[in-house]
Amino acid sequence: MWRLAAMTGMRRGEIAGLRWSDVNLDAHRLAVRQTVTATGSQLTFGEPKTKRGKRSVALDRETVAALMAWKEAPPPPEQPAQREFEASIKPDT
Repeated sequence: MWRLAAMTGMRRGEIAGLRWSDVNLDAHRLAVRQTVTATGSQLTFGEPKTKRGKRSVALDRETVAALMAWKEAPPPPEQPAQREFEASIKPDT
């Protein structure tokens, strides 16, 4: 998550809204098609606010390698950090 933010300039809600179907590792690109926003205590998935928000983002080789490793890694048996993750993607305002 942090690498995508640093290397692409994507917002937290855009990164949180990514699905593997939005990522093309062979082409070194991803598509921003949805975002996640906090509404009270709920996370809401929706489209980007503007037409320019839906876009294709280029990925550098190192980010592609990191995403490949993440995709191929076995899932953790539990996700105790889920609340912390959800808190980290909630917009400040």
